[in-house]
Amino acid sequence: MSKDYSAVPASANWLVQNETFNLTNCNVENCYWPVGHVTSMEISEAKNLEQSWCTYEIKVLGGNKTYIEFQQVSSPSSQPISPWSTSPSSAVGLLKLESTCSSLIWRSVPSNTKSVQIFSLRNCGLHKEKLHLRIEDNMNCFKLISSGENQVSEMKLLLEPMESQKLSVALISTSNESQAYGYLILQRQNSNEKRVISLYGYCGHSVIVIRGPFEDNFGNMWLYPNLQLMTSRLSITNFGNTAAFVKIVQENSSVDIIRPDEFILKKGETANVEITIVMSPERLEMLIGQSCSSKVININKMSLIYGDEASRMRLSRLVINY
Repeated sequence: MSKDYSAVPASANWLVQNETFNLTNCNVENCYWPVGHVTSMEISEAKNLEQSWCTYEIKVLGGNKTYIEFQQVSSPSSQPISPWSTSPSSAVGLLKLESTCSSLIWRSVPSNTKSVQIFSLRNCGLHKEKLHLRIEDNMNCFKLISSGENQVSEMKLLLEPMESQKLSVALISTSNESQAYGYLILQRQNSNEKRVISLYGYCGHSVIVIRGPFEDNFGNMWLYPNLQLMTSRLSITNFGNTAAFVKIVQENSSVDIIRPDEFILKKGETANVEITIVMSPERLEMLIGQSCSSKVININKMSLIYGDEASRMRLSRLVINY
């Protein structure tokens, strides 16, 4: 807390809750103060209150004195100064910060790439806040992005009353797959008052390549079964650097056999999938009736669902916890 003090003109309505001119007995706790450096001339002139002025918490040490009397009882070195003067922190009391998020969560980030998230931080207090921002994490892969686009682990931030600023945090994925977690700590300068934003992410990304089906111009993939065996095959390879999950779901019918229909692919692994069509006379008649205007019979439609195993595990934990 600053030890600075000054005379405040009561007659100009600078004081808040000033119910009496007897300042020794009143309960004044706040005052209005002009923006910028305030000189003794402005105080002695007792300018009228303006809308641009901010309010500050004060403690009245003595009242009913003229400005000359105040100068006489002040220490020789003291001068009236503005609440915007340089001090460890101009704020007192609780740290009143408002953030657009309580945590920042990244999905899997490919190796040797950067993913940035942006959020807003607002000072809801009546005083400017001098903050020290720092990141603590398990892999040293989360970084703050400063105004000069530098990637840093800590930085200083000044927020005026009711001011809002956007902050950027980057997850810089390493070449080794791993969970990444940590905290962004927002701490008032020279104080224990702080707020914490959690950071979660994953370094690594799967890359799935499907071989076997024919892909048309619309992005649809087609499998043509062996007419004698009524089977078809496809292969799925993970060329990424982290494990992937794969699940194959039948949409038009559930009678066909898919082996395997769900599995985990480690990095560099390939899985061969065999699809056996179960065709009965009734089903064949129905399919022919549905495709009478086409030269091709659409036997079944299947969806291939895949992604990073780390993301699936995180989602499954959320479902269980819910």
